[in-house]
Amino acid sequence: MTDVIDVLAYCLMPNHFHLIIRVKEDIEVPVDDKDPIPGRDRILSPQEITAHIPNQFRKMFISYTQAINKQEHKEGPLMHPKFKRLEITQQEYLEYAIFYVHYNPEKHGIVKDFRVYSYSSYKAILSESPTKINRSLVVEIFQGKENFVDFHNGWHTEKEAIVLE
Repeated sequence: MTDVIDVLAYCLMPNHFHLIIRVKEDIEVPVDDKDPIPGRDRILSPQEITAHIPNQFRKMFISYTQAINKQEHKEGPLMHPKFKRLEITQQEYLEYAIFYVHYNPEKHGIVKDFRVYSYSSYKAILSESPTKINRSLVVEIFQGKENFVDFHNGWHTEKEAIVLE
């Protein structure tokens, strides 16, 4: 799926998760077997790709649920049917959303400092280790790693409560 999306931020919590993705533009994909010209690729628009993303996540959730149920010898759904998606069209809101995703474990009392939480992208963005996060795009959004850190520190200090949930 990373062929069509960039992962900008994530946070895995005990009972929910947050994920910020960006749909890549003008992706070339193989055309199905019904195409009259074999081997031809076509370019999908971001809108065409975006239309398929909810179904791809549904498939991922079903596979995940089946694996966990098999492992735990259980049946039934793991997650509430509360899948939400928001289209982010403003730079300021995108910056805040990335912060909010990282701040979530502290907001919910899981850790005292979100910066040390192991299951979010905060540390991956600051590190040089390999990651599936599009680190360079996130750093570009914040106009540098220093601004990324400053933004997170500022919002953390102010503890403003704009809710994205």
